[in-house]
Amino acid sequence: MFNTKHSFNILRLLGTVFAVAVVGDAFSQAYLHLRDLSQINHIAGIWMTLAQALRDGVFYPPLEQDGYYAGTRYMPLFFVLLAVLSKLTGDYLLAAKLASLLSMLGVLAAVFAAARRITGSIFDGFILASAILVFPEGHRALLSPHADALAVAFSVAGLALLDGQRRGISLLAVAALLFVLAMGTKVTSIAGCGAACVFLVRHERRSALWLTGLTIGLAVVGFVVLQLGSGGRFLENFRAVGSGGLSLDRIMDGPVRFTLALVVSTKQNYATPLLLGPATVALLVNARERRFSLWDWYFLFTLGTTIVIFTSPGTDPNHLLELEVAGVLVLAGWLRRATEAAFSAEVVARVLVMVAMVLGLVASRNSRLEGSQIDAIPASTLTDALPRDGQLLTEDATPAILLGRRPVVMDPFAYRLLVERGRVDPEPLAERVRRHEFAVLVLMRRIDHPEESLAPRLHFGPQLTDAIKDSYRFERQIGAYYLYAPRIAQP
Repeated sequence: MFNTKHSFNILRLLGTVFAVAVVGDAFSQAYLHLRDLSQINHIAGIWMTLAQALRDGVFYPPLEQDGYYAGTRYMPLFFVLLAVLSKLTGDYLLAAKLASLLSMLGVLAAVFAAARRITGSIFDGFILASAILVFPEGHRALLSPHADALAVAFSVAGLALLDGQRRGISLLAVAALLFVLAMGTKVTSIAGCGAACVFLVRHERRSALWLTGLTIGLAVVGFVVLQLGSGGRFLENFRAVGSGGLSLDRIMDGPVRFTLALVVSTKQNYATPLLLGPATVALLVNARERRFSLWDWYFLFTLGTTIVIFTSPGTDPNHLLELEVAGVLVLAGWLRRATEAAFSAEVVARVLVMVAMVLGLVASRNSRLEGSQIDAIPASTLTDALPRDGQLLTEDATPAILLGRRPVVMDPFAYRLLVERGRVDPEPLAERVRRHEFAVLVLMRRIDHPEESLAPRLHFGPQLTDAIKDSYRFERQIGAYYLYAPRIAQP
């Protein structure tokens, strides 16, 4: 005779085994690459530069100062965490990797708590939390310093507090604080707060008013603290580069960029459609049946904010992380209802999650076998090749940070925006390049190969790029970096 309960237990056991394998594989890779340059790029360099400046007593560097250029739209909590960790470890690179690791642990803990409450099962909570690491963006967030994971952890924790029966003033205050911390980590992290307010308006209007008021009040206090603490530079930075190069004629490109990001993610291991597809169907079913949960609203708000984020040029797929987390939590609700309604529906839900986990493990293994870890070199391999004397100009600030120096340009993308908006004159820096003032240039691409170069499109801008082409020559590649030496004039 067919034993339904026994079959449930087998599926749950298999799912738990796969979940342990996914978590073990991901965290073993994170540990393996804690001290090398794997997954380090110009984004990580910006975070490390902001942390370095903070430790030197400068909260948000000025846009231009004595030949050094900054400019950022990043919120402070992630680089504050990085600064604290660098103080404890004495190593900015290790601190950046640890910040990613701790942020992703926060995401997994928050998702586990939320999924456990939704499904009523510790095992299902663990399985669904581990599914976050199956997504390429979830796996990468564990290894590469970005603020996305920390912001998601705060948002989901705030929502998990509200996903219950009792919502007193103190609980609403803690949830509001978590939502403000999410925005203090990533300025666009408003989906959690928006979802909570809309959900409560439909069920507890008094709680919705309290949450809205507390969140706005804390956000205003936070803004004042940031503005005063930075000597006015916080708002100056956001006015200068906050839009990220967005223009009216590019707004309609957002859905296209968003779709392309999903396609790129899908090509890596197919986990994205396997998990987000059913989550979208569940959302539509819930909308038709008019039984939107808090997590359905979160998924809907996250979808909207993610598409808006992708209207900004140069947006990377890491911004899909919050949408993927929201999708998994919608799946948790589907799994709960499937368990209560029909055996066949639960089988489909569990099998989809397990197949996604297997594909994630296979993709992770294949990426290592294909030699995609060209950047997985010890930091000393790079620093030993760089001169101890003389200045550096780096497209990614990381090499300068590793040598204990202040980067000349913190963020080349922001530098280009400042030039385009007339906030910075590019000629002084271009003239320094033409005078061979820099002993070595450390770039992310070969600028003598335009089809491979980031520089003309995103980094530095045409004036500085042309000066580099005329005055420096490619010398060697170390890991993911390209070293350029001054051209010697012909006699």
